[in-house]
Amino acid sequence: MMPTCPHCEVAIPYLRISFADSFRCPGCGQWLRVRRAYLYLLTEYWGALAISVAASLLIGFRGDVLFWLSLLGWVPAWILVTLFGMLLFPPRLKVSKNDSDTRTFTSLVP
Repeated sequence: MMPTCPHCEVAIPYLRISFADSFRCPGCGQWLRVRRAYLYLLTEYWGALAISVAASLLIGFRGDVLFWLSLLGWVPAWILVTLFGMLLFPPRLKVSKNDSDTRTFTSLVP
């Protein structure tokens, strides 16, 4: 499943989506952005740690080994949670009012 434009319903590939700034829909040119709630879902660090601890416990590790393997498995578990989350729950896109929603950097020196 790929995310779709709420304006024209065109499927938008993940490589075209900016999770930081507004971007244009390749179909209709409408300015879009990813909803903030979805960005919070992708940063589910604690859920990934719980999965890492549970996997280490199921394998049979205990004590210090459980602690260290859970920490080592935290990042791979977070990556898997993020990837499966993106595949199962594609981001919901929101129409931006205009391109002023994008973050811009202004120079203080003329």
